[in-house]
Amino acid sequence: MSFTSRSLVISGLASLCLLAAVSLEAQEQSTAPLTQLAGQQKLADCNFQSSDPVSVGNASIKAKADGTVTLSGRDRTGLPWSATYPAFPGAGCQLWQARLERRAEPALVFVAPGGNTSGGWDTTLAVLLFDAHGRPFPWQAKGKFSVTDQGIDGIVQIGTAGTAAVLVRTRQSDGPENHLDSHSLYTFSGARALEVKGESEGKYWPFDVASGSRKWSSQPASPLPVATLQTSGASSSADTLPDNASRFEGIKGTNDSDRQIILSSRSIFFPDLFVIDTQSGRRIISYPTLSDLTGVKAGKATGVTLGNNCSEGDCHPVVVWLRQ
Repeated sequence: MSFTSRSLVISGLASLCLLAAVSLEAQEQSTAPLTQLAGQQKLADCNFQSSDPVSVGNASIKAKADGTVTLSGRDRTGLPWSATYPAFPGAGCQLWQARLERRAEPALVFVAPGGNTSGGWDTTLAVLLFDAHGRPFPWQAKGKFSVTDQGIDGIVQIGTAGTAAVLVRTRQSDGPENHLDSHSLYTFSGARALEVKGESEGKYWPFDVASGSRKWSSQPASPLPVATLQTSGASSSADTLPDNASRFEGIKGTNDSDRQIILSSRSIFFPDLFVIDTQSGRRIISYPTLSDLTGVKAGKATGVTLGNNCSEGDCHPVVVWLRQ
C-alpha cells in the first residue's frame, strides 16, 4: 500500500471517528433528561408606573408603585379570585403561562427576582394551578430561576415522556466559598404539586452539588419556601377543605418573628402562603402579614396546613388554607 493510500485510509478512519463522536454527542443531547418546557407564553411585564390593570386572557395583572402585584379573575361559577405577591420594582417581574398538567387549564407563572445581591438565588417562582372549577391554588418556591425568550429555564420537561416539572435550585451559603446547592424536582397533577424523590432520569432526587472546602451534611436542603400539597391530608380537589380541617381561633405574638396563627389542633408560625375562601370568593396571599387576616373571625372559620418547610432548624407550615 502506498503512502498516499495509507494516508487516505487513516484520514477516512479519522472522519468516521469524528462522525461517530458527533453522532454520539447529538444522541446524548437529544436524550437529555431535562429540557426547557416548550410552549411557554409570556403574558405581561410588571408595569409599576401605571395603576391600570392589564388583561391577560381570563385574568388581569396590576402592579403598584410599592411593589405589590395582584393577579385576579373569576372562576367558572362567577366568583372572583385574587392572588397577591410582593416584588421589587427595580428588579421587575413577569407573568407567564405554561401547561404544567396536560389535562388541566394552563397554569399562570409569576416570576420575580429578589432585591439583594445573591446572584439571582432569591428569585420567587409562584404558580397558580387551576382546578376543574377554574379556581386557582398556589405553589411557589424561591431559588435560582432565569428567563429567556423561550420561557423560564426552571420549567422543564422530563425525559422522552415530556412530563412537565419545575426544577428548583437553591443555595445555602456560609461564606463566599462555602455553598451547598440543592436541586429538587416537582411535577403537577391537577391542582397538586408532587415532589419527585428517589432515582429518576439518572439522578437521585433531590441532589446536592457541593463546592468550596467545607464538608456539608449529606442531608438534602429543603427549598425555601416550597408549598406542596402531598402532605397533611390534602384533598384531591382545590375546591373543598379536607376532613381534618381545624377551627381557627385567632392570632398570638407581637411581631413577625414570633407571630402565630392558632388552630384548634395546634399553634403554628405564620405561613408563606394564605388561601382564604369566603362567600365573596378566594384570596391568595404570598408572604402574608397580620392585616391579610382582617375579616377572618375566630370561631367562624376552619383551616388546614399543607406542606412543611424545614431549613436550618426552622420548621413551619407553608400553606394555611382557611374557609369562612
